[in-house]
Amino acid sequence: MNELIVVEKIAEWQRLKALVLDSVSSPITKRVYNMALDEFIVWFKLEPRHGFTKATVVRSDVLVAGNTPQHLERTWEVTADDIRWADALYPLAQHAMQRGYYMPNRNSRHCSRHECPYWRRCEQDFGGVVEA
Repeated sequence: MNELIVVEKIAEWQRLKALVLDSVSSPITKRVYNMALDEFIVWFKLEPRHGFTKATVVRSDVLVAGNTPQHLERTWEVTADDIRWADALYPLAQHAMQRGYYMPNRNSRHCSRHECPYWRRCEQDFGGVVEA
């Protein structure tokens, strides 16, 4: 599961993309995933890459807002254990979400009445007020 396979034939890419999109029920999420997958394959084909190995270095650029904006660069290594952990955790999280169990993240920028269709239930189940 740690190998990244480059799909050369468009039919195979469409088949793989359909597998991902079929796992999502929301039409809005499907549309966004479809656009993101298309953008990913264009980006990935721009220059040859080696795929994921036992240790892949990941870099993240963060812009911190404040009195003086700062640019922070963070680098970390993704190991085979990290990949196994994600492979085990994601299906459990997906299973829980499909059955209506969720843990809200009120610190997320997407936690608002405008962004989240579940804001009323979140207020009922966890209390507090979801901002507009």
